[in-house]
Amino acid sequence: MDAIFNERRPGRFPAAVLEAATEADVVAGVRLARDRGWRVGIRSGGHSWAAWSLHDDALLIDLAGLRELSVDEHRGVAQVSPSIRGGSELNPFLRERGYLFPGGHCSTVGLGGYLYWAARGSGPGFFGVVTRFHLKLHDLPPVFVHTTYVFPASVFDELMHWAHALLPTLDTRVEPVIVGTRIAPPGIEHDGAPLIVLHATGMFDTIEEARRLMAPLATCPALAHALVSEQCQPTSFDIENPIMDGQNPSGHRYAADCALTDASAAELAPVLGDIYRTLPTPETFVIWYGWAPRRPLPDMAFSMEANVYIGAYTIWRDPAQDASMMQWVTDCFRALEPVSKGSYLGDADQLRRPSPFMGDANFDKLESLRRVYDPDGRFPGFLTKPGATPNAFEPRP
Repeated sequence: MDAIFNERRPGRFPAAVLEAATEADVVAGVRLARDRGWRVGIRSGGHSWAAWSLHDDALLIDLAGLRELSVDEHRGVAQVSPSIRGGSELNPFLRERGYLFPGGHCSTVGLGGYLYWAARGSGPGFFGVVTRFHLKLHDLPPVFVHTTYVFPASVFDELMHWAHALLPTLDTRVEPVIVGTRIAPPGIEHDGAPLIVLHATGMFDTIEEARRLMAPLATCPALAHALVSEQCQPTSFDIENPIMDGQNPSGHRYAADCALTDASAAELAPVLGDIYRTLPTPETFVIWYGWAPRRPLPDMAFSMEANVYIGAYTIWRDPAQDASMMQWVTDCFRALEPVSKGSYLGDADQLRRPSPFMGDANFDKLESLRRVYDPDGRFPGFLTKPGATPNAFEPRP
């Protein structure tokens, strides 16, 4: 249980745990589970706040002992075990060799579950075990910059309308996020009230290109109220990763939920503004992440998209607060359901608030593949609320 990131432990207990050190161990484990009539759960990085890998009376195969990490520099291909952590292990190794590979924003997230059709977006619904990835690498861009503004929560509506209008016009290399937080940046006198942080990063070939493509962010009409204003400044993974890790502290209890939406700012701001202004603990945060302009998706299970992604992460220490903290985040996203298309599976609480997480055709294809490759249901699939229909909203009374 120590390998679970979330201190709020679910009441699910495997029949046994196999700490695999080799691929042969994994094969032997699956065969043992078949012989014993157990299902199989897989853990790679252990960062899942919902502890997807834990199932009652199943064999938990822990891949943390598989530690392969190598690069064929001639081909630009890395061979990596699923437990290798993207931000803290893989990319520092690659950057020394002039390469980059996309991974989770949180540096401690393992790579497991990102590739192949079913594993590219089926998450805990994947019906197998991956022991090695072959990753086609990207050349490391020479220029990495950020633009950061910090505002009082009073500018939320104005900021949201501007961001929704600007988002489809931005170059896809500009990655904007609007964070609601109660933790102020260093050097700002603050009473703990909610703040809004606009943080955009981008990687470019030249500093001139960076300035040109980040320039639209300087049109923000709320800049007169900014407590911090940093435009197109140099940054690095060594700067960005600790910021993200600080937002997701270890040794805490977590609940999360999310929504993908094409709603306009006028539809979204009244409900979302309440979430930004009512963060229940100092560590809790909420994000608005610009997904537009959307690009054609590769052929993969992940197929739920919208112009904007919204996620809230409630963080606390006292077990006595479990019920109220979980209820806060569930209530927030039930309020957003009228303007939501669905959710991103990695942050969706399917046990408390069922929601769609794939396109219908993709979900049907995934289930048909499951029937072919795992006809006995050895791999448990998605943890959902009892009686709920997978990949659908729960009917409201």
